[in-house]
This record gives sequence, C-alpha cells and structure tokens, in this order.
Amino acid sequence: MNLQNGNIGNVNSGASNLMVPLEASTVQTFDFDLCDVRVFMVDDKPHFVGRDVAMVLEYADPGKAIREHTKGGVIRPIPTAGGIQQMIVIPERDVYRLVMRSKMPRAEQFEEWVVGVVIPSIRQTGSYAMPKAPTEPAGNSSLALARHLLEALEEQDRVNSKRIAEVNGRVNDAHGRIDDMVESQDAFEQRMTMSMSKAPLAAVPADMEHITAIKVRMNERYGLPGDIVAFIMRESDYKLVPAATVISEHAEDFRAPPFCVYHIAVVSSIFSRFVKECVRVDDRKATHHFLPGRKFNLSPAYGKRALQ
Repeated sequence: MNLQNGNIGNVNSGASNLMVPLEASTVQTFDFDLCDVRVFMVDDKPHFVGRDVAMVLEYADPGKAIREHTKGGVIRPIPTAGGIQQMIVIPERDVYRLVMRSKMPRAEQFEEWVVGVVIPSIRQTGSYAMPKAPTEPAGNSSLALARHLLEALEEQDRVNSKRIAEVNGRVNDAHGRIDDMVESQDAFEQRMTMSMSKAPLAAVPADMEHITAIKVRMNERYGLPGDIVAFIMRESDYKLVPAATVISEHAEDFRAPPFCVYHIAVVSSIFSRFVKECVRVDDRKATHHFLPGRKFNLSPAYGKRALQ
C-alpha cells in the first residue's frame, strides 16, 4: 500500500483534514467478544481503526492484512492511554473487504454485528458505547465493582433490546405499507425450499457471489451501506432466493454450515431497479418507499429528484 502525504491507497483530496488529532470523546469504543473496536465519524461516515478490525478477525499480521486487503485507509492521529498515536483507519467498505478475506469462522458473525447493531446504532444516535464504571466504586471493594459492572451490562442489554425492537418495528411498518408485492410469500417459500434442498456445491461458481461480496460491490457501484444491501436482499419485497449453497472451507474443522450464493446478473438487475426508484434528499442522501423515513447514502449519479 503506497503512503503519500499521510494517505493510504485511494483517498480523495478532501481527506487532508484527517490529519487533525481527534478529541478522545469523539472516538467510540465497541466491544465484540471482549475485543475493543474503535470507530469515529468522518463526514457522517463511520471509520474504524484498521488494526482493531484485523485483530478481531485474527489475522496473523494485522499490518500486512490492512496493506493488502484495503483501499481507502488513511493515517490518523488517535488518542490512546499512552498519548496520541498514528494509526491506519479504514472506511466501512474496507471492513467488509477484511471480512471477505478472513478465514476465521466468526468473520461472518462479526460482519452481522457491524451491519446489524453497530452501524444502525451510530446512524441513529451518533454513538454506541458501553456504560463506564466509576473510577472509585462504593466501598472501594471488588464486590462493589463487580456489582456495578453487572448492572452496567444489564442496562446495556436493555438499551440494545430496545434499539433492536425499534428497528424491527420500522421494518414491519414498511412491510405493512407496501401493497404491490413482487411475489407472494407462498411462492417465495416454495422457491426457497427448492433452492435449499439441492446438494451444496464445492466452490462458488463464476456467475454467483455470496452476501459479503454483494455488499462490497453495491457499495463501490452505488455507495449503498451494507445494512441497506442486507435489507434489500433478505427483508424487502425484492428479497432474493439463493441460487445455491456452497460448502464452507471450515466445514470439517468447525462444523460450519453451507453459505448461500446468488446469481450475479439477478443481483445486478434488482439493485439497478432499486436505485432507480430511490428519491434523492440531497447530493448524498436518498430515501425509498421500502424504508419510509430512512435516509441512506447513495452516489449522486443515481436516484430521482423529489417533485417540488
């Protein structure tokens, strides 16, 4: 990966302000399976500390993984307990690239956590952080500290459950308002059953791709966030039936189940139709009748202008 003026890979000229040190309060720390993942917003887009992501995905050489598998990284001064440190930060799409190339079974679990919990929470509230325990718990005892941490975790569980319920409620409302169904639920389930009943393939065919590859491709082509792509693929009236399933390379070692793949041509057609139906809010954001009230990123070249 080529370093020029503190930039890494494909970085546009507007990224020069990334060299300004961040305030500690602007860096949010998430916890995934006892691993810290730091993130902050740049122009309303989440950026992740690349080493944190690579460590979660268990790359043997995090620096090498970031250099070889990411395209939009930049060097950014990040505040740490030991002072300001220069670290490589990566945009959301590069997180998916690292996920795609990770051989660890929990890579897909991490991806679903980013797409389904972290990104929606950040876009809704501007942050996602675990409650902090006081520096001096009552009585200064280990028992008091343990009790406080337990209460904090229980409170975070309640907050997460509420947020998930709110997201599910919005999705259900969107389904209830759509009258023109692309296909009936019975027909969809019948096609799904037929697809899943076929024997899994040994490798992904050249004319098919899995969900992570689809998210990367739709982000690069249309600028669509990963959670929007996942919603269109699985929850909207455009929901796609897998063309086949493929045996995971970890099936023997980790009992990983087969994963679904989809025809590239069908996916391209569905998302081409979706972006044409989008209505622009401004030069960066758009809406769609599948997601009433939701604004999401869409490249300026796509979507139609709202009637004045």
